[in-house]
Amino acid sequence: MKLSERSTLIIPVEVSIEPSLALGRIAFVAKTEHHYTVLGYAIGKHLKKAMVTDSALAEGLAALIARFDFSFQVGSSCFHVVQRAAETLQTVVVSIEAPVARFFQEAIVLVDPGKGEAHAALHGALEEPPPAHITFYTTDPKGKAGIGLNRERDLDEAMVRAATHPQVEGLLAYRLAPGILQVASAKLVDEIDPPAG
Repeated sequence: MKLSERSTLIIPVEVSIEPSLALGRIAFVAKTEHHYTVLGYAIGKHLKKAMVTDSALAEGLAALIARFDFSFQVGSSCFHVVQRAAETLQTVVVSIEAPVARFFQEAIVLVDPGKGEAHAALHGALEEPPPAHITFYTTDPKGKAGIGLNRERDLDEAMVRAATHPQVEGLLAYRLAPGILQVASAKLVDEIDPPAG
């Protein structure tokens, strides 16, 4: 694993799920690529700026990523997430037990907020990890688009907003009943068995 060119850290996973899902009249397709996000675009932009002037940060983060265990287990909570805007996008996400918060705790130690604006912004962003989840389905017919969840509270706030103001534009989330989504298997791409022969 390593940082992308945009200074994000995306953990690719392989899942075995049905190719489509219907929630009432809403049709979803399986995403063409599955992953869980450790460092998303919001943090990546701060990280990129801070690393320009701090090679020790870049080296320390690379070492942390190299030794870190990104193993995960699929959780039991599923959510219908809606980004209501000019073009509404809807997804189905599943919580996972993954070491995202622990990664943030170890990464924040590498960042000295006194080194300038970029470091201070990065340090602040690392105080709030994203909810550990995988987006399994989307209403994007191409199966590509997802909805970014940058902080744990984004999902909590979206559920409150859905319960109190369901017609408002913005991010909404609904907890799905257990058993709606069947996952045959899910594992890190690095754990995929090589083809025989």
